[in-house]
Amino acid sequence: MPVDRVAARTDRDFALVRLATPVPGIRTVEFDTTPTPASGQMTAQAGVARGVA
Repeated sequence: MPVDRVAARTDRDFALVRLATPVPGIRTVEFDTTPTPASGQMTAQAGVARGVA
């Protein structure tokens, strides 16, 4: 797969890449499509975290 952009981290072995073309059968994620939660409203978040050694 051709890569369009690389965002490498110099302080660890990690990089984010953006593919030059979409992958067939994979739907892209849309960001900022939900309204801001109201004051006091409970929210849930999903993500990836890296443990600290």
